[in-house]
Amino acid sequence: MNGGNVAAVWVPASGKVSSLRAVVPTLDLVSTLPLAGDQLLYDGSVDGQGTVDLRPVTVLPGASLSQGLVLRDVPLLGSYDYTYALPGSDADSRGPVLATGHFIIINLQKLVL
Repeated sequence: MNGGNVAAVWVPASGKVSSLRAVVPTLDLVSTLPLAGDQLLYDGSVDGQGTVDLRPVTVLPGASLSQGLVLRDVPLLGSYDYTYALPGSDADSRGPVLATGHFIIINLQKLVL
């Protein structure tokens, strides 16, 4: 929720980006089981050459935003520690925000197949 009086905007650079964490909101998943790998989720895509196409993220004052982040290669059983990071901004003196936690995945689709 944007509790301020200015729109919070993350405008990513285009082309190859060395650190996604510095420019857009990210969800960093660290696997606590050997069955699944670590993943970094963000709103955008990467092509075969590593060029990142990111979409700008805007949250208006008094509004909230839900991001549709997709977990690739969902394991049969996964256990992840996560860090959701919102980068800060010098333009509007917004500091970075981190939220951490843990979740477990049981992929019933793979069990059925």
